[in-house]
Amino acid sequence: MSANSPIPDQTDFTLERDAWGKLVLVDAAGIRHAGVETIRCFPIEDPNRYIVIRDQFGRELLFINDLAAIADRERELIVADLAEREFRPVVLRLLRTGGETFPSDWEIVTDRGPTTIRLIGEDDIRRLGGGRVLIRDSHSIHFLITDVSRLDHASRKLLERFI
Repeated sequence: MSANSPIPDQTDFTLERDAWGKLVLVDAAGIRHAGVETIRCFPIEDPNRYIVIRDQFGRELLFINDLAAIADRERELIVADLAEREFRPVVLRLLRTGGETFPSDWEIVTDRGPTTIRLIGEDDIRRLGGGRVLIRDSHSIHFLITDVSRLDHASRKLLERFI
């Protein structure tokens, strides 16, 4: 959206899936926008607010302040689309970290099972506040620790060397 154009009414639209499973936005003027994508502006801090729907060229078509304010059908389609696009396993335990230098291989247990990840540098670990830590592996997959204080003692000790 340009700075001069008003943000469309967040409740005056419909969503549907086309024959290929892609989202289609029908805006307030009845114009169909095929192949739209949904994006959370603050996926960790405020995942149910500030959702943008963009066209296939990256242009913002719609800004949704709060998912709770839109119709159930549209909300379900948006939540499902976001879930398909976002992959952010939650770290439950750290089993081993590969030393204090980088690159470093870590063995972890997530809500999706055990895995080994490689961190390239110290920028791959970010404190987010509220006890949360975001870890990016060498494949740019983000892993979230929702609360460091809730990790077991051994996991916290391993993590302390890096944060």
